[in-house]
Amino acid sequence: MIVEQVSGSAWAECPNGVESAHKYDSMLTVITALATCATGCLFAALFDARAEWAPMDSSFWEGVLFCALLATAFMYAVQSAAQKYLEEEKVALTYLFEPIFAAFAGAMLLGETLDGRTLAGAALIFSALLIAEIDVPKFLSRLLRALFAPWARRQ
Repeated sequence: MIVEQVSGSAWAECPNGVESAHKYDSMLTVITALATCATGCLFAALFDARAEWAPMDSSFWEGVLFCALLATAFMYAVQSAAQKYLEEEKVALTYLFEPIFAAFAGAMLLGETLDGRTLAGAALIFSALLIAEIDVPKFLSRLLRALFAPWARRQ
């Protein structure tokens, strides 16, 4: 728990947001953010008496490599480079999809199973995106016109 709090705080202090994408070199920003987070995690792990520094299980190292290189470093590098060309609201909405991408990547690449709870969570996230993107008053106006236009013509 403490490791997550410390590394999360270190990550939050890094210049990794949308506002920095337009001001700074995206790769330098990602490298700085990941190095700061890794340093925070290392510092926190030094004080964890239960830490096992060199696990012999190969599946552990496969998971670390997958999470560190593909799911984190590559994803943040691509995202940071691409968000220079998007509006801030669109970038924020793409962050919504990170858990969905992670779940489907885990299923495709690592053979993890997608249970009902995971799929329900993905549906809720996707619903939130639709709600955020749809102009609700305009949508309701069109819907009501479509529903009641035939009735209004009859009278």
